[in-house]
Amino acid sequence: MFDESKHPRDGDGKFTDKGGGEAKRVFELADELGIPYDRDTSYQTLKAKVEEAQNGSSLVPYNDKEKQNLSSSSKIIIPESDEDISRFIQQARNNEREVQGKKLLLGKIDITTAQRIKKAVNVDLNNYNVELRAADIQHAFNGHGDSESESLRGQPVLKESDVKLFGKIVTAFDEVEKGKADNSLTFTKRIGSKIICVTYYAQGNHSLSLKTMYLNK
Repeated sequence: MFDESKHPRDGDGKFTDKGGGEAKRVFELADELGIPYDRDTSYQTLKAKVEEAQNGSSLVPYNDKEKQNLSSSSKIIIPESDEDISRFIQQARNNEREVQGKKLLLGKIDITTAQRIKKAVNVDLNNYNVELRAADIQHAFNGHGDSESESLRGQPVLKESDVKLFGKIVTAFDEVEKGKADNSLTFTKRIGSKIICVTYYAQGNHSLSLKTMYLNK
């Protein structure tokens, strides 16, 4: 394969002697995703292929048997619609009794996403449940949901619509790295503002949970 690191391009897709920048990152992502390219491949063309591959990856939904088994626990909620996810996030933010101590399971990590994560941090999360816990949602909003406090930090305020993107951030992340704590991973995704998700993975029950979320400009 053509080694782009030796012949980097600029933002217009032209070759340059200087590395780094968004163009170099696009070629790095193409390598991670196994997207072929050569010297004649333009930056814009490859960027479109990378975005298509990232957005095409999604959480694996639960089949009927899995839903039945998981729903046997009173602490687990399997959403049937986007409205169910929005309602859970809102109830968790408000610390409503109906969702206290409960978690919402969004789906399982697909093999493509798992391979990208493993290549970046050497952690295998294939088929792990991606979940939102009510207590952690409330924690995220307590830490980053106040507009005045976030303004002082120079950061946008966290919104419920941001938390709703958690599944997409995991499957279409721009970067992932190991966190400060054991079994912690930090996912980042640029969707307008850069959204940063601090997560915790548990090998015992094969789960990846959101611990907190905040935005950077």
